[in-house]
Amino acid sequence: MTAKYQALRTQIVTALNNAGISSDNIFFRRDDVPGPGHYPAAVVYLDSDQGTNPTKHFNNNLQLNITVALVADINKESDPDVAAMTLKEAFREQYKTIVDQDVTACEYYDARADSSRKVRIAKIKVEYTI
Repeated sequence: MTAKYQALRTQIVTALNNAGISSDNIFFRRDDVPGPGHYPAAVVYLDSDQGTNPTKHFNNNLQLNITVALVADINKESDPDVAAMTLKEAFREQYKTIVDQDVTACEYYDARADSSRKVRIAKIKVEYTI
């Protein structure tokens, strides 16, 4: 199972790179906060997993719930929603092409990356069954 998860995460990273986010700006710890000069950025982490198709003794499949948080710097943007949605759509198109599956859901919210830098985050849910 671990090898399949790592393969999926590699595909997600490839989709992020193709969407315009450099490998230096992709983080894998939920608490990582991109610093100045690291935008656009992404934080990819495993949210949960759940066994599916159970039999008497074990589950036949495992559903992985992965979160991809896309972070856009909005300090100089006239329309922050467009900046975040453009980044999300670029990733979504690449993800659909590479993994042959669409994202499950997306939430948008504002945050501060440091004491003054405003960012807009597109929190994307990805479900994948292995």
